[in-house]
Amino acid sequence: MSSTHTHPGRRPAWAVTATGAMVAALFTFTPGAAHADDPVVAPALQWKISDYFDTSYSLSNHTLADGATEADDGVITFPDGVGSYNSSNGAAAITYDGSVSAGMSGMFEVTIADPRVVVDADGEGFVSAVVSSSNIASGPYAAGITEPKRVVVTTFDATGRWTSGDARRTLNATPRWHDVVVANSAEAQEAGISDGTDDKPVDGASFAPSFVAQLSPGVKPYFYKSSTAESQEAKAPSGFEAAADPMSVQADVTGVDPEAGVAVNVAGHGFTGDTNSGDAGVYVGVAPSGGLPDVSSPSGMASFAAATWIPGGAIAGGTFETSLAVPSDQLDSTKTYSVYTWQAHTHSNASQDTETPVAIDFSKLQPPAPEKSTPSVAVSGPTASKFGTKKSFTVRVSGATGTVRATGAGKALTKKLASGKAVFALPRTLAAGKHTVTFAYAGDDTHRGASKKVVVRVAKAAAHVKTTIKSRATVKKRGALQVRVTGVTGAPRPAGRVKVVLHKGKVTRTVSAKLKANGSVTVTLPKLKKGTWKVRASYLGSNNFAKAAKTTKIKVKGKK
Repeated sequence: MSSTHTHPGRRPAWAVTATGAMVAALFTFTPGAAHADDPVVAPALQWKISDYFDTSYSLSNHTLADGATEADDGVITFPDGVGSYNSSNGAAAITYDGSVSAGMSGMFEVTIADPRVVVDADGEGFVSAVVSSSNIASGPYAAGITEPKRVVVTTFDATGRWTSGDARRTLNATPRWHDVVVANSAEAQEAGISDGTDDKPVDGASFAPSFVAQLSPGVKPYFYKSSTAESQEAKAPSGFEAAADPMSVQADVTGVDPEAGVAVNVAGHGFTGDTNSGDAGVYVGVAPSGGLPDVSSPSGMASFAAATWIPGGAIAGGTFETSLAVPSDQLDSTKTYSVYTWQAHTHSNASQDTETPVAIDFSKLQPPAPEKSTPSVAVSGPTASKFGTKKSFTVRVSGATGTVRATGAGKALTKKLASGKAVFALPRTLAAGKHTVTFAYAGDDTHRGASKKVVVRVAKAAAHVKTTIKSRATVKKRGALQVRVTGVTGAPRPAGRVKVVLHKGKVTRTVSAKLKANGSVTVTLPKLKKGTWKVRASYLGSNNFAKAAKTTKIKVKGKK
């Protein structure tokens, strides 16, 4: 459906100046929210093309088609934008519907259809369109019919030109005009601007040379500056306003299985299957997080655990949905993963590049643990011993590996099994009494933990008493007797008290004292009468040592 529109017009007040050249665009997006009941109008491009295109006698007769409309001020609205912009860096790739044809009936015509606005992350942008033109009149411009072809119409600088916000945004920019093409250059000649003898375009002012080259001879002069006349500036491309919605990718893990792997469902919105000529849809893949791998190299492609191709024809209205089956053996549990998208097949630009993290529960990818058996724990060793003696126990866990821990005999001890055996030397200082010692096996990959309790009875060690006269007693002077108690070599010395009983006839004298740390004490004897006294030195025992005694005789002299 088409309509014809003829009118005067003015250059929009919102036009701004821009510079630069086109590079590809990079995207990383967060899905935006929308109310399902609200009618959503697709983004549109509003562009006058140029004042000359709007008001000149030669081009002001416009035929609009495929939904394009034109306002009284000459601004043409190209509707139904498909594509997106990057809210973090302003990169974009949006294709709009609609076409406009301009010319003189029966003479010549130019058609600009389905314009596309592309901006890279550095703010460099271009407007491309499907362009065709024809000369119908006789004369020097009679020849020349161009078949529809997408070409770059003009370039611009988009730096700082996007409006702010989280939802739909608009870009206001003015395409380049001056110094676009060097006058009388080979490029100018190839585009049909110059014949090699004249300095055109004047001031280098022109639409993109690829656009001028696509025009038939009679139409070309309307899109570059052909003289120094002030009116030639009306040919300059007008500023435009391009609206775009954010690209979004939703990636959901729908299944995790040790044998089937990880199933990931991916839904994309705002994608363009053919940003540049030769593009053929997008790829979707799963790789470690941290940035799109180098998809132009074998090593980069080897980073992907799984990938699939979405043909351009499968991206309806900028939307696609697909699923990926990621084999378990292609995943590394020490890494995090993301779903990536990029332009197929040659990655001609980065406008379809996205990264969306996915959470994989690696615990569900582990194969079920083998059924473990319960081993028998056997313990051999002296269950009856004395304080201060060695107590060695051997623990056997047949066919097992791992460690055994002994508790209940002082400080806990842990030993590693060697050939299914571990040897424990219990402390020689294990107190006399009854001890329940637990030998606990910790288990391994094929065995459960198990334990064995052993009752160890420790008897008191024997003590030995030795006496030594340190000072002889007389009827005038008290004597001194050293009592020494010894126990087990390598064990602490006996502690406690000793009692010394002296006996002569019916007379008995008794003294007692506490042993020092070295197991001895010197006892001062009481005053004694002359004669021979029987002396019994007794060790009264302790928690770890039995009682013991030593009997001897001393003589008390009558002299001083």
